[in-house]
Amino acid sequence: MRTSRRDFLKCTGGVLALPLLRAEEPAIILYNGNIWTVDDTQPRAQAVAIADGRLVAVGSNDDVLNLSTALTRKLDLGFKTVLPGFNDAHSHPVESGVEHLRKGRMRQGFHRPDQSSAARTGS
Repeated sequence: MRTSRRDFLKCTGGVLALPLLRAEEPAIILYNGNIWTVDDTQPRAQAVAIADGRLVAVGSNDDVLNLSTALTRKLDLGFKTVLPGFNDAHSHPVESGVEHLRKGRMRQGFHRPDQSSAARTGS
């Protein structure tokens, strides 16, 4: 049976893509928890698997613990609640800019005399 180049490339391409389909091995699994997922389709979960700082699986203890390997660290949460990270990403640019200028002037040895020191020196 002859194999065409097209058939050969299809088979080779499929084999080369297999490493891309490999599921990530979790570095840590948190289980026996009350995990708030912030997902309307699954608002709560028992366990979560994390690899390279990213969630790779969320679900029941059985589903997620089956993903563990000998190198996976497992942390029993004892039915405690896990919440997503809350980041306060706001700033006060005007105040920040004034403070930046003030520190820059002080580093350069410049400062603005206040009213009371000017009155005492007679200037």
